[in-house]
Amino acid sequence: REQFPRDLPRHHDQIFRLEEAVDWLTASLPDFPQPYLGYFHFSPPHDPYNTRREFVGMFDAGWTPAPKPPHFFTLGHSETSLQQLRREYDEYLAYVDAEFGRLYDFMAQAGLLDNTYLVVTSDHGEMFERGIWMHLTQTLYEPVVRIPLLIAKPGQRIREDVRTPTSAVDVMPSLLHATGQTIPTWCEGRLLPTFGDEPVDPDRSIFVVEAKANAKSAALTQATFAMVKGAYKLVHYRGYPGYENEFELYDVQQDPEELENLYTTQKDVAADLRHELVSKVDEVNRPYVRG
Repeated sequence: REQFPRDLPRHHDQIFRLEEAVDWLTASLPDFPQPYLGYFHFSPPHDPYNTRREFVGMFDAGWTPAPKPPHFFTLGHSETSLQQLRREYDEYLAYVDAEFGRLYDFMAQAGLLDNTYLVVTSDHGEMFERGIWMHLTQTLYEPVVRIPLLIAKPGQRIREDVRTPTSAVDVMPSLLHATGQTIPTWCEGRLLPTFGDEPVDPDRSIFVVEAKANAKSAALTQATFAMVKGAYKLVHYRGYPGYENEFELYDVQQDPEELENLYTTQKDVAADLRHELVSKVDEVNRPYVRG
């Protein structure tokens, strides 16, 4: 209680301190056989947001996000409760950042980063808007799908910011290429910027799908799809009772908060993106369609 006034961090029925995981890594990494691939999945910042004492209240500065209209998939959470949960989430992130910083500093001081690719990423984001909390949602707004991707290359000393849209499926082929391995022909990802000589494709379409309610190993008939291309992001809700064929279109460069749905006003853009997205869904569904 002295260290964690909201209770110890936990995930489901597992109680832990992130400090112990970092302590184990700093003790074990120097003895790992070379070369190695290590995958370490830290549960924080999953809820409950039980941060360490020094981070409690650090974001109580009165800032509030722009109000957003409720979605038809709202879970009914009030703006007041979502703002409080957002602050607690940010406090928990600060705890994770501090512990990761401790791990990074150790690796740098021990010389482990001289021959190591260090990748930090996530599987999803978290929603605190439109009446929705967490990531168990049929929506695909930016807070859920835009995740961190930080990569430190061996011996890298200078920061390099890359703002090209990429996908999580790009990580595997990039690491295979960096380590001289063959990239499988079935791999959908591309080399991340700075990992190869191929030029960046400004017209690349990046796809996202949410289909937890859909039957497994079957055609996608109840799902949400998103396609990001250039400045635009098209979202398609398919097969949900009452919302069988809904679309949203946003200019995520000019409107990163996704406040203005352009689907009925930017009709030419919407039609082109819709054709490409629906064609892609039909393509991936084809092996599961009989007759």
